[in-house]
Amino acid sequence: HGSSGIMSKEIIDSDYQNAIDQAGVDVTLEEYYELREVGGDEFQEVADEIAPFLGEFVNTNLDGTGPLVFVNRQAGSHVDLTRNDDYWGDLGNYVDVSYTVNTEAGSRMAELETGTIQVATALEPSSLTRVEQTDGLDVVSTESLRMSYLSFNTDREPFDDPLVRQAISYAIDREAIISGIYDDVGIPATSPLAPAVWGHNPDIESISYDMDEAQALLDQTEVADGFETTLWVYDVQQDIDKAVLIQESLANLGITVNIEQLELGAFLERTGNGEHDMFILGWTTVTADADYGMYALFHSDSKGAPGNRSFYENPEVDELLDAGRSEIDEDARYDIYTEVQEILAEDAPMAYLIHTNALLGVNTNYVNNILVDPVNYVRFHDVEFVE
Repeated sequence: HGSSGIMSKEIIDSDYQNAIDQAGVDVTLEEYYELREVGGDEFQEVADEIAPFLGEFVNTNLDGTGPLVFVNRQAGSHVDLTRNDDYWGDLGNYVDVSYTVNTEAGSRMAELETGTIQVATALEPSSLTRVEQTDGLDVVSTESLRMSYLSFNTDREPFDDPLVRQAISYAIDREAIISGIYDDVGIPATSPLAPAVWGHNPDIESISYDMDEAQALLDQTEVADGFETTLWVYDVQQDIDKAVLIQESLANLGITVNIEQLELGAFLERTGNGEHDMFILGWTTVTADADYGMYALFHSDSKGAPGNRSFYENPEVDELLDAGRSEIDEDARYDIYTEVQEILAEDAPMAYLIHTNALLGVNTNYVNNILVDPVNYVRFHDVEFVE
């Protein structure tokens, strides 16, 4: 069904019932089916073993069972897909689609304006005004499932002290990040779960920008006069800009922040190994369920590369997250995740920064009814072509 289908409880329930009807058997597990999330490092040994037999096959023989199937690909240039007339579901208005690669935001905008492309993905908030003020262009915006955050290595001094972490969180001006970097698109994050994610706790109070409170908290620690630390980012301009704002703000607390930009592979490897002080990253809860957005980030079994790069450990949180995987009563399960968010608000293993929007630019001289889902996937099902 694609991500929007995965995130629809109605579709999940319908599929589940259809499967039971066809199989004639219903298997109920006592706890969460963990293999759903297994991947990455867990499968690397198998991947390495079969790699010599695959060669270029996977990269050059792409196919699919969705409404679009693979035609051809030129690496670094484009991927061409065609309508799958044998698709089992509703094809809607699907037609042939070509995805072109253009990593330069200004160039993408120029191609959108001229109609060379009809849809621009990865639209930067800084381009919104230009799109909105150009006749024939439109912005498609959807509340996303993504959270941007500043993570602390809780295994390292002074970040092993929650008061230090709280102080830094109060010293971050989230509204300035949203207005200055995201062109007022997005909302301050109060928890790891975006409001569109099931299990989001709406009662968690937003941490307002309060330097007096930040200093008062820091005064209760062993680093009341400040300290020197390092903040890692990789080559995402918005994260670099956030790092600079945080650097400037923390200087007012006597905290000297050295910003280091790493290549993504090194960034992930080294944060997974716990070599960092602080870093900026994001997390998208693609299942729109609290477990996916919290178990990987905060359970002690997930320390390091699986997601808990804060190296945070709290037995109470572990117990609750485990319970959330086996609880079948929806209300009781919801209460579990709201409680976890309350504990995390006090422990502050990371400073939640912003929940962003998924954005597209569309040239309405050519097409209408292009949608983007909360995971930032483009939906062509109901596309309308301008005659």
